[in-house]
Amino acid sequence: MTADSTKAKKRAARETEAETLPAAGDLESLAAGLRSMAESFRNGRAFSFLRSLAASPPRVILLEGGNAAERAGAALYWAMSLNCESPLDAGEDGGPRSPCPCFSCPVCLKFLARMHRDLFFLDGTTGSITIDEVRAVRATLGEAARESKTRVVILAEAQSLTEAAANAMLKSLEEALPATVFVLTAPQRERLLPPLVSPSRVRTRARTGPLVHPGGQMEDTGPAAGRLT
Repeated sequence: MTADSTKAKKRAARETEAETLPAAGDLESLAAGLRSMAESFRNGRAFSFLRSLAASPPRVILLEGGNAAERAGAALYWAMSLNCESPLDAGEDGGPRSPCPCFSCPVCLKFLARMHRDLFFLDGTTGSITIDEVRAVRATLGEAARESKTRVVILAEAQSLTEAAANAMLKSLEEALPATVFVLTAPQRERLLPPLVSPSRVRTRARTGPLVHPGGQMEDTGPAAGRLT
């Protein structure tokens, strides 16, 4: 294959992709909503905690508490933080610097639209997450990420995994390449199979929404149960 034909194929792929992405106004609205959530007093410290993990991301994160939309938003924010092409400096008050997604680069826009080739978003909000869906993900986990440095698998409302799908996902956690991370969201960790929780860094949202402990303290009890309550 010649260099010209390769370039033509890439250009055609980009044009097709542009045609299928949501309208610019819709993406701007999605970005504004997620940015507002991340910067709010209610959620700011929690999103900051996620950013602080980006330099050395854990293989599995479990986000619990809050509502389904907040959990899904936090999961997408995490994916963008790991892959943004133009991360912003989010350090405050002389503290450690952490990458904040720009919400406007091509990578961020694709993640917002849930159309990035290195994002798998299995949505359990409307029904069960089936073993066939998990198998489709597993088929690619032995490959390197295609467009970005980190592949992200989001299991939104992971309590909707069927038993067979949950067991298959456990194997996926063991077999995936190092540049793959998993995000599980659920109302409470108790609704998941214990083996899915044990390898996770758990982050607990207060039931009314804020991601901070009632006393304003952040707790981190290690890779198996690091938590922000």
